[in-house]
Amino acid sequence: MQSDKIRVKSNGDGLENAVREIEKVSHYVGLEPKQARYLQLIVEETVGMVRSITPNFEALLWVESEGKKFIVNLSSDTQLDIFQREDLLQKSTSKKNSLARGIMGKIRNVFEICATDLNTLDQIDVLKYGVIYGGTQDNIMNAASYTPIWSLNSYVEGISDTAQGDEDNDEIEEACSELEYSIINSISDEIQVGVSLNKVQLKIFKNFE
Repeated sequence: MQSDKIRVKSNGDGLENAVREIEKVSHYVGLEPKQARYLQLIVEETVGMVRSITPNFEALLWVESEGKKFIVNLSSDTQLDIFQREDLLQKSTSKKNSLARGIMGKIRNVFEICATDLNTLDQIDVLKYGVIYGGTQDNIMNAASYTPIWSLNSYVEGISDTAQGDEDNDEIEEACSELEYSIINSISDEIQVGVSLNKVQLKIFKNFE
């Protein structure tokens, strides 16, 4: 089944409606209270990410399910303003995205990059450890179907492998700590950011079976 698609905005519009829609889905599918709470947490983490994206951002949020296998989807059919994003970075003392803390902060950063300048993704800080596609922006954006670009599972594997061989890397140590304390990492099975035509998509997978 597929839930209704709720339009959510960075100014907060639609976010409460999205949470209510997930409650309806949980009841319809017959999730146990603990399972329903996990699904709600995933959606809350997702809408929290939406609130931190650049102003005037809009996306559609919905859930697909097959039995008790779920995918929480966030899809934006509008490109973020690359100049606005660069302006925000230039105003930061470090010239880096100061909000890209924690796992959802990094996933939001990946989402923004996929909507602006995909070619830089495999060059940015620890985000490169999750990159699973090495093509150019043009041929990805013209793909007929969803193409995953970045994977949380690949990121976790890459960070873990690097930590074992480079114990003195502060950035990797911080990334490992974020993973250890991340709610979304502990309750989801996989998170992917990808593209389809002119859409940027976030998919969070959770299997309760």
